[in-house]
Amino acid sequence: MRRMRDRMFQRDRVLRAGEGEGPGHGTPRGRSSSADSGWAAAMGGRILAAGAAVLVLAACASGPAYEGMSADELFQWAQAHYESGDYEDAVEGFEQFLATHTTDPRQAEAQYLLARSFKEKGEELSAVAEFERFQQRWTVHPLSPDVALGICEAYASLSPIPQRDQTYTRQAADACGRTALEFQNHDAAHAADSIRAEMVERLARREYEVGRFYQRRDLHDSALLSFERVLNEFPDSEVVPRALLSKYRSYRAIGWDAEADEAREDLLALFPDTDEARELASDGNGG
Repeated sequence: MRRMRDRMFQRDRVLRAGEGEGPGHGTPRGRSSSADSGWAAAMGGRILAAGAAVLVLAACASGPAYEGMSADELFQWAQAHYESGDYEDAVEGFEQFLATHTTDPRQAEAQYLLARSFKEKGEELSAVAEFERFQQRWTVHPLSPDVALGICEAYASLSPIPQRDQTYTRQAADACGRTALEFQNHDAAHAADSIRAEMVERLARREYEVGRFYQRRDLHDSALLSFERVLNEFPDSEVVPRALLSKYRSYRAIGWDAEADEAREDLLALFPDTDEARELASDGNGG
């Protein structure tokens, strides 16, 4: 950049010497004030461009904050950013640590904290990918229960409201179920099972709402398929009494009295103290 400035200075001197400076206000001979203003503007533009180039070169010359750090310093730097909630720098630091210190005994911990950093950033799918990478590299490890729980939590965070597609809800229920089963004596199992129950309830509610959608449109065959799915796949769900009541009413609507009576008896026998049972009993035939 010094050479560039020198060349610009020399060119400026040549221009002044070639054109000469006029008397009075320093306007070069043979050139009007307006021409001189254009010349000055052009020179100012060149100077601004040169200054911008200096800034760009300076930015390129400065490396990342962790450049030149030892393994200990880099891990501590990334961990400090993680603990302070600066997950962007934590991700960058742990990724660099994993890539450059491949034999360090803290590789597993760095992999776990990298996944947690993505989770805290709200990048759930990236978190799942990093947790799964941990499981592929370390099949048995003290952090394995927390890693499995991390996958469960990440998918649960992606689970939408019941009216939307429930793919992530199913993935969460499956992941949480596996975690609860595999790590039964670990705290992660209890947390995972609680999330699993929540996801299962969401799936049951979604299936029931599908049935009601069809029932309101007098598409009772399709409605009954959904109500039966609730009863068979989610027998512990809170919506089971409602599914039985709706099942009863759809069978009544299409004239299948025997099946309607069976649904009525199941509701009154299994859930006698529910609002649905009282509603069915209060209107006699439930119609």
